[in-house]
Amino acid sequence: MRWRDWWLRLEAEFTLPSWSCHGPEHWRSVERNAIVLASRTPGADLEVARAFALFHDSQRLDDGWDQEHGPRAARFIERHRREIPLTDEQIAVLVRACAGHTIGAPLDDPTIGVCWDSDRLDFDRFRYDKPRPEYMSTPAARDIALEGGDIRARIRRMLWDLQSRKTP
Repeated sequence: MRWRDWWLRLEAEFTLPSWSCHGPEHWRSVERNAIVLASRTPGADLEVARAFALFHDSQRLDDGWDQEHGPRAARFIERHRREIPLTDEQIAVLVRACAGHTIGAPLDDPTIGVCWDSDRLDFDRFRYDKPRPEYMSTPAARDIALEGGDIRARIRRMLWDLQSRKTP
């Protein structure tokens, strides 16, 4: 199944309202964060980080304290591993990233660090919480969190800069 089809499927199957703070808009924000962070994190696998953005909250049952949503997402990925366009090694990293993203402490794995940091940089969507540098795994995310301000706008500018460099 192609990535576009996965996005459409998971959006359609998402059990919470489309405007949920853990829904598709959040997934897209996490994906933007992942693209920027992976470009600034040596050894990070962008494909896994983008897949994490899509799957990590897709199995939530509510917007509250749903500690099992990460493990549910991991089990969903394992059930559908042959349909997901990633290698077995990438699937294993994706499963680990999704399963541990709600309770995971900062770590040294660059790919999982980018995954978790991409989600944590979107905390400001709650308006009462800001991303905290001490919870970030990657230097790039720590720098962004330390700078503060409108992180979403800054990420969009960084993404624009990345895309501009690719266009001749």
